[in-house]
Amino acid sequence: MKTKSTIVVIAIIILSFTRAFSQAPAQQWDADFGGTENEQLFAGRQTSDGGYIFGGYSESGISGDKTQESRGSSDYWIVKTDANGIKQWDARFGGTSVDQLTALQQTADGGYILGGISFSGIGGDKSEASRGNSDYWIVKVDANGIKQWDARFGGTSQDELHSLQQTADGGYILGGASRSDSTGDVTQRTRGGKDFWIVKTDANGVKQWDARFGGTQFEELFSVRQATDGGYILGGYSLSEPGGDKTQPSRGRYDFWVVKTTAIGSKQWDATFGGSDDDWLTQLRQTTDGGYMLGGWSWSPKSGDKSQPTKGDNDYWMVKIDAQGDKDWDADLGGSSNDYLNAIEQTTDGGYILGGYSSSPVGGDKTENTVGGTDYWIVKTNEKGKKQWDANFGGSEFDFLYALQQTTDGGYMLAGYSASNASGDKTQDNKGPNDYWVVKTSADGEACNQPTNLTTTNIGAKEATLNWDEVAEAGKYIISYRKAGTSRWRTVDSKNNREQLHGLSANTEYEWRVRSVCNRNKSVLSRWSVKQSFTTRGWLVQAPPKSIVVRENSFGEVFPNPVTQLAIMSFSLSKASPVMIDVIDIYGRSLKVIANKDFAEGIHQVKFSRQALNAGVYFLRAKTNQGVVTKKIVVQ
Repeated sequence: MKTKSTIVVIAIIILSFTRAFSQAPAQQWDADFGGTENEQLFAGRQTSDGGYIFGGYSESGISGDKTQESRGSSDYWIVKTDANGIKQWDARFGGTSVDQLTALQQTADGGYILGGISFSGIGGDKSEASRGNSDYWIVKVDANGIKQWDARFGGTSQDELHSLQQTADGGYILGGASRSDSTGDVTQRTRGGKDFWIVKTDANGVKQWDARFGGTQFEELFSVRQATDGGYILGGYSLSEPGGDKTQPSRGRYDFWVVKTTAIGSKQWDATFGGSDDDWLTQLRQTTDGGYMLGGWSWSPKSGDKSQPTKGDNDYWMVKIDAQGDKDWDADLGGSSNDYLNAIEQTTDGGYILGGYSSSPVGGDKTENTVGGTDYWIVKTNEKGKKQWDANFGGSEFDFLYALQQTTDGGYMLAGYSASNASGDKTQDNKGPNDYWVVKTSADGEACNQPTNLTTTNIGAKEATLNWDEVAEAGKYIISYRKAGTSRWRTVDSKNNREQLHGLSANTEYEWRVRSVCNRNKSVLSRWSVKQSFTTRGWLVQAPPKSIVVRENSFGEVFPNPVTQLAIMSFSLSKASPVMIDVIDIYGRSLKVIANKDFAEGIHQVKFSRQALNAGVYFLRAKTNQGVVTKKIVVQ
């Protein structure tokens, strides 16, 4: 018979375990890689030696971390690191024009397969002529980054590779979108404006077969994976009603669309999921129960297949389906602004880790404010999509996450690209406008407790004493402080729960925060505490603060939308401000700048032309001193 005290002890143990495994992990280290120009990362994975491989594209010559000259406008660029994020080597691959890596994987022989989009003809590292506007391009390298072979696939129009995987037979499955008719390597006629297109190759990159799937309008594939039955699961978005390969009606405008094929690319079934507005699928994975997890972002309210409303402009949206494509459940996760999901994986405990980038402040499912314009945002859920914790990582500018993986130690690797210098969670300055940025975290529940009850005492003209409650498991503390309104943090360590600062400036406002370092494991740290502010004293009499009326800038709708040739974006400013407006694609890549100057207070209109933009979905991004706003546009 259990006594009352025994039951209490059991309850305490259960609660302590629940707390431990619901706690967000903490940053262990971060690393910045780049040259003097623009680098954008779209893929990253842990390697068999415990290190990491990262890839994207580079526009830099020899500079910073880049050891080889550029081949063309942009090249594939991969960086190999050790387990602590220290660079071991880098390698560049490209032709004479634009080449952008979108996917990579370590192969069974210890080397790497790289894939992406190429506009280059023969030249540089590219051994085959272009088929048309843009082609799929894959490059096989050995374990040291030395090229072994490359292969090009495409038709006479636009073909863009977004996903690849080594298959069980040692070959490769390539997936993306095609606007090409039956020309070149494309053997089937187009179904609509753009279709899913997959290519199967052997181990040497020789094409074995291809297959396309689409409706009567636009479809774009972003993820392809080999299923356990040897077939393939394809996912992306669709604008089509029933027709062609699409058997179910649209729920809104753009919907998640999934296609299951046999091992030779014959369609078995397709399924559509969406709400009454726009929903984009960016990643899918087969789950341990034989079903599939679909992840992307959604503008839809509670409607159609969406059981929860969005919490902001757009949210992360996950949909769990069974092996036959029937929906099991869905979950919406987001803050009050924009949240874009780019990565999702099942974790070792059967739950899921979701990652992307966010401009949302605290609210909804988001428990931390963004540090800059957009930050990395990861969310951990249980096996039914119920949130367990979330964590935000960023610098003072714009940070975009595209790769996320649970690592062998139970922690997480986050990777993307950043415009931030050392600030917030970023410890190194950029080498150019955008750099690769990698964050490694501890495992769930391994973080020390955050310091609480922060106070500032003994404030003088040039000194102040910082105090906080002692954390039982802490071996030491790390304190960061800065002048309010600046981006650069100064860091000091303390063995006790207090620290005296010297050499401060008089009559100046400072911000500070503190985190604990675990005594049991020095690589495990807490999250940063809430920020505390104080103002140093001085001999000058400070004027009382002025009454400030805050008015938000307003960026209105784009008209007409969809855009055929010309459109106008209207906006108003509460005060004069520099404004940069550019067109970006769904990967966050800037395609063209349409305004970049100082605007006066008041109402303004900016005209822009589609020019060379292909039909599809894009965003107008407006940056001001107060933040960033994005507006979705559809080009027809």
